[in-house]
Amino acid sequence: MIGRACPQKDPDLFVEVVELVRCRVPDLEAVWIGGGDPGAEERLRGAGIEVTGWVEADDLAPLVDRVDVVVHTARYEGFPISVLDASARQVPVVARDIPALVGTPIVRAAGAAGLADTVVACLRDPAFARAVAGQGATLLRTMNDETQRSAFAQLYQHGGAAAEASADR
Repeated sequence: MIGRACPQKDPDLFVEVVELVRCRVPDLEAVWIGGGDPGAEERLRGAGIEVTGWVEADDLAPLVDRVDVVVHTARYEGFPISVLDASARQVPVVARDIPALVGTPIVRAAGAAGLADTVVACLRDPAFARAVAGQGATLLRTMNDETQRSAFAQLYQHGGAAAEASADR
């Protein structure tokens, strides 16, 4: 997981997922990239999960590069930038099924069991892991600076043309 350890990101769900995955992959090393609420950090560490603490933007990529799967457990988001960060590093992302991700190609699952099953599949099947990472690459084709800048420019051009047509009436 990448993010602030706080109720929104649901570290308790992450602990559940890690425990379920460890039943099938006992040597799993789990990492929460980020920090936050001391109580949440304590629960994560108590479950044998490494907590990096706050990470500066320049230091994020090397940490993401060392993981096999990013599990996004947030209860809600506007849009999770951490999903884009992991996708940009070609790391498979398995996310909790939340409204912010509906309509995206990101692989989503419901509940701890669904997330754990998908993580285990990524860890055991390199072809499946590549396919999941490919969904992130598909997302990045539309969720990037250039594409978004172009979309906003078209929106403003269209909006300006509509305003001029309305003023001419």
